[in-house]
Amino acid sequence: ANGASLEVTSGLNVRNKPCTDGTKITTLNAGTRVTYTGQTTTACGYTWYSIKGSFGSGFAAKDWLKEVSSGGGSSAGDCKTRYY
Repeated sequence: ANGASLEVTSGLNVRNKPCTDGTKITTLNAGTRVTYTGQTTTACGYTWYSIKGSFGSGFAAKDWLKEVSSGGGSSAGDCKTRYY
């Protein structure tokens, strides 16, 4: 969902467009939290999410992102523990 909090699961490049030939903005380490900004695009063999964080905004392949809280929740959502 737009505004969802996502967590990087492995080293992940953020690019200026949804393709591997896009200019790399930054590389995020596993555990970094970013915010999904509502755009999903399939291109260059991957599905890309538009994201934002301390680096600004860009696109990252969804294969290395997991949703940790949905949009619209309170900021305390990061403190919840989930049991599966």
